[in-house]
Amino acid sequence: MPTHASPLAGPPSTSVHIDDTFGAFLIGTFFGIMLYGITIHQVYRYFRTYSDDNRINYVLVFVLTVLETFHVIACAHACYYYLITSYAHPEALATGVWFEIYTCQGVVIMFSQSYFARRVYLIGTQFRILVLVTAILLVGELGMFDLMSLLHRRFAHPEFIHFQKLTWLISAGAAMAVVADGILTGVLVTVLRRNITGMKRMDTIVDILILYAISTGQCCDQVNFMSFIFSLLCPNKLIYTAFGIVCTKLYANSLLASLNARKYLAERASKEVLSSSLLNLRMTQALELPAPGSTYQPSPPATPRNSFRVISVSRSTALC
Repeated sequence: MPTHASPLAGPPSTSVHIDDTFGAFLIGTFFGIMLYGITIHQVYRYFRTYSDDNRINYVLVFVLTVLETFHVIACAHACYYYLITSYAHPEALATGVWFEIYTCQGVVIMFSQSYFARRVYLIGTQFRILVLVTAILLVGELGMFDLMSLLHRRFAHPEFIHFQKLTWLISAGAAMAVVADGILTGVLVTVLRRNITGMKRMDTIVDILILYAISTGQCCDQVNFMSFIFSLLCPNKLIYTAFGIVCTKLYANSLLASLNARKYLAERASKEVLSSSLLNLRMTQALELPAPGSTYQPSPPATPRNSFRVISVSRSTALC
């Protein structure tokens, strides 16, 4: 009697190591989908809270949402193709599909960082040279990632072995993104430190802005740096791609968090200024005693030093 192989039987042996290639890619996709859910939530909050925001930000959020959706669909499709459709065809694991993921990753990083670069550009002319350097790095980063996709489209059925010698493109692109992010974070922290007022309540807001700028910048930089390291040390694995998937979602979420936090920070800064003004008025009334037979006229409340400047910085940098 003819025997029929079970559909659950293991596929033939293959030279591709699943754990550190498609296993890493699958784990990166899982984390990417979780972060994509946070992205959609932030997009929902943005359109509900800032219905009267300027068109540039509206277009930026819309384009970013489309790119993130395409990116997560491409990652999910790649996992399904390799691990489900090609389950019984291990030779298919050696061919590459959806290399457009790298182009999408580069575009998302460039869009996110260009928003922060524009804020730095508006702060003052003394920082515009650094903005120019950042723009060059971002364009170079996009070019490196896009070149991977162009090389993929050049071949009808490209194999991963052909790209092992080209992972330096991923390394160079990730390095450029890390340097650009470091420049923008350094400028924003420097500007915020200059706006220390000496008042505890107002300085607390500035400290929150500084902490946010450093934490979000370091989070994106660390993941991007891991992608850079693994693309150099393990070019025959897909661990660097897994970190790249997560990094793409972190950049998008950092931008959306910055946009959504503007209203909260502006309202909090306004309350702190009003509270400080009332406190100064009460202290003045307590210290100024009227002379005998004279009418008491309290002095106008003093405006806290640099209070308007702090609010202006928090709005202009948009919690970058």
